[in-house]
Amino acid sequence: MKCYRLHITNRGPIGRGSSSSARFTMLAYFLCLFPHEHKKDVYRNRGQPCPRRVSSIQSCQQSVLEFGQVNAAQGHLSKNAVGVGSLFLFFSRFTPMRGRENRIGSPIDPRKGAYFLYGWLKVGRIAKSFADIQDKELELRHPHATEAYFEKYKNNTIYISDRFLSGESGILGCGYFPRLSKELLLTSEHHYKTPTTWELPGFFYELDHRPTYLKKESRWKLEKDQVKCLVTIAARGQEFVFKNSHSFCAWFNQLLYGILD
Repeated sequence: MKCYRLHITNRGPIGRGSSSSARFTMLAYFLCLFPHEHKKDVYRNRGQPCPRRVSSIQSCQQSVLEFGQVNAAQGHLSKNAVGVGSLFLFFSRFTPMRGRENRIGSPIDPRKGAYFLYGWLKVGRIAKSFADIQDKELELRHPHATEAYFEKYKNNTIYISDRFLSGESGILGCGYFPRLSKELLLTSEHHYKTPTTWELPGFFYELDHRPTYLKKESRWKLEKDQVKCLVTIAARGQEFVFKNSHSFCAWFNQLLYGILD
């Protein structure tokens, strides 16, 4: 599988080449991309659903979606060069639903839940002012896309998805995984009592790969086989930003195609 460039992009087949300036972002709380579909799943979101943070089209027929950020959260994204070509990976904490089959294969504490990846968005265009909207439908469907919102929040920014992850992939630039699975699990299977302990691919242990807010050595532990590592995530982490790399591309390509095929 090719490792594409993210031209500030994340996710497997999303770019062209390789760019050291590329940025990947993991965002918490944007769960309900397509809330009606998630009713079929075994797990429910732990926090308050925010379906309009990422504008959701129930039929999934719209290939371009978006979400907005303001204040400190947007400041963090801007400071870390998140822009056109960047890829957002959405994660949230889920708890098991009673009376439903557990497809994960290991018991998750129903009181504490576990963190999972559940969706992605590759940035194709950014609106930083009301004049940038250029889409009446976007103005009507998204709370950040009004003139009043841009006047109220000076750094209001709307990230609009690209049509595809890459021209050759055929995978939409914004979407969600059909169901939660073990492959999407972030919480370590051996630490369900502390869901904020995540198990990640070993390359994240390297300082240059560590996401923002997670740089401190004390947060990390490399497993003996060096294939995996453990990290205690920061409570303040609404979003974590990290650089593009060939290691990430290889891992994400495998994850993406393994689940969507």
